[in-house]
Amino acid sequence: MEVVRISSDCISIALDLALEVFMEYEAPVYSQEGIDEFKSFIDANRVNSKLSFYGAYEVAELVGMIAIRDYQHISLFFIKTAYQRKGIGRLIFNRVREDYEKQIFTVNSSPYAVDIYKRLGFMPISAERITNGIKYTPMVLLESERLRLKRYEIDDFKAVYSIFSNPDTMKHYPHAFSKEETINWINRNIKRYDDDGFGLWPVVLKSSGEVIGDCGITMQNINGEMLPESKPSVKYI
Repeated sequence: MEVVRISSDCISIALDLALEVFMEYEAPVYSQEGIDEFKSFIDANRVNSKLSFYGAYEVAELVGMIAIRDYQHISLFFIKTAYQRKGIGRLIFNRVREDYEKQIFTVNSSPYAVDIYKRLGFMPISAERITNGIKYTPMVLLESERLRLKRYEIDDFKAVYSIFSNPDTMKHYPHAFSKEETINWINRNIKRYDDDGFGLWPVVLKSSGEVIGDCGITMQNINGEMLPESKPSVKYI
């Protein structure tokens, strides 16, 4: 299996693959408006695509493809039916990551692909949305060499409480958090994902899986105006 950048003269073949898989797996849960919207997107990229295409080839056959916008947003990601569940999607995505210094990627995942993206390290940042008949869940992958960010879940309570209940960690806050305040902190950020599309994310050491704090952006009242503001709270870096 070889994964390479797809040349401009082969982009139409990649788009055919995307449309074929879309019609099989995703179109059945879309309205006609959504199907037409996707087809229009495919047709527009046949004429003048500004996406970067990568493909997985078995001998000379294209069996999987991905298309990336300049700002590291995944626009298309499809694997032929006969080649699914064989690790080809991860192989393609890992090849893409080699070309980008910053390991920050976003995607508006179809309902079918949410679990697939989660296995690649992506996390949802809001609830499912619908635009022009297209159902999608905004997701993001945020990683550095040593750290990754994840979405808050109530199961994070024990790890987070060990940090927020520590007076040294919370010396710049009015006081260390109680158990109830920690639970409220987690639930407030879960709500922010849906309301604002972002919030604070737990910071995880990739080597151990340990949650060492959180960071991110929240909306704050600054001189009477609601503006994005960030406050890191970490045990160590």
